[in-house]
Amino acid sequence: MICPYCENEMRKGALSSCKPINWKEETGFAAWVSGAFGLDEHLLTSDERMFSSYVPAFFCDECKKVIIDTDIS
Repeated sequence: MICPYCENEMRKGALSSCKPINWKEETGFAAWVSGAFGLDEHLLTSDERMFSSYVPAFFCDECKKVIIDTDIS
């Protein structure tokens, strides 16, 4: 995959965690409160294993950006 920021080649890999991987908007205290209770978050985990979560991703060594597909059901 070509990086949309710097147009260099990206390496295919994954984001992984021992917990589900979520995204939430950071817009101040209200966002923090909703995030603390798991509200208004988007689950990005595509493959939950027994002790880890996994999201396929591409990493750019040049500009240090990570690209993931969020169309995960």
